[in-house]
Order: sequence, then structure tokens, then C-alpha cells
Amino acid sequence: MKKLQLAIGTFLLHRKIRGINRSVQVNNLEVAHYIGIVYNATNPDDYKLLKKLVAYFKDMGKRVMALGYIDDRDPKNHLNTRLDFRFFTKKELNWVLKPDGLEANNFIDEKFDILLDLGVDYCLPIKYICGLSKASFKVGPQDKNSNLYYDMILDPGYNRTLENYIKNTEVYIKMVNRQHRPTADIG
Repeated sequence: MKKLQLAIGTFLLHRKIRGINRSVQVNNLEVAHYIGIVYNATNPDDYKLLKKLVAYFKDMGKRVMALGYIDDRDPKNHLNTRLDFRFFTKKELNWVLKPDGLEANNFIDEKFDILLDLGVDYCLPIKYICGLSKASFKVGPQDKNSNLYYDMILDPGYNRTLENYIKNTEVYIKMVNRQHRPTADIG
């Protein structure tokens, strides 16, 4: 059943993404004002890393919103929504694993300068968020369909930990378009 849900959900998402016409604005950390972060928040240790990253961006003067997916129907043992940190759970997914709750829908509609997918492992609910997001510039990990979801694709490498991936992401986003800020239609 889970494989069927995943296959149908992926097919529907890809069809929907192909129907979206968007203009990409390439941004780096110097020019971005509003950063969105989506990640798997099921592991509490990952949340601690994200708090540090959000604090780092805020120290740079950036506005930040993070949306974490908790792979649990009853997240009472997990985290509570705060101003910068929002969450959605398995309970808010429809049959094809598409997020359909208030937090997810609001996040998708935000016009981030940069959207960072910090999910190092494939997670369809997170891919829905990234694929449908109205962000100007989307950055995420390499997988077999990453060109549908992201404008900049990063290889999470052999050491697939969130800590390592955050370090690599920060380095590459700082290097983007240092000379100029072109606008490009990608995808």
C-alpha cells in the first residue's frame, strides 16, 4: 500500500510541477532577505541543528521561517509551533502523501528569496512543499528527480548527515552569483 501511495503521489506531484510556469531569481545569502527552510523534524537532534542555523541567518539580518515534517500521527512528544518554526505531521497528509494542512499551505504560498530543502533523505511530503513553493530560488539535495524541485542541486555526499549537508549548502549558496544577479528561466 505504501509503495502504491508513493508512486501515485510522486506521479501527481510531477504532473502538477510541470504545469507550473515560474521565473527563477537566482539569489545568494548576501542579497536574500527572506529564507525558507523545510526539513524532516522527526529526529529531535536535527531540530537542534536547525535552531542554530536559523539563529545564524537571523544574525545576518535575514527573516527566516522553517517548516519541519514530523513523520508521526501524534506529535505530542515532539515540538511545538513557534514564530520561526512551524511543523506539519503525518496526520495532515492526504492519501497520496500530499501535505494538506494550514502550516504547509501557508508555507508553500510564502515568497521566499531562497528556499532550502535540508531533507538529506527522500521524503515525498517535503518534495511536495518544495515543488509547489512560490520561492524565487530553490536549493535542495540531489536525487533522481531533483531537477523538478530545485533550481540549484547539491550532492549531499557520502556523509549524508544533516550537519554535513548544512555546512555544504551554506558554502555553495554564499558562492552563488557573486559577480552579478541574473534572472533566469530555469526548468
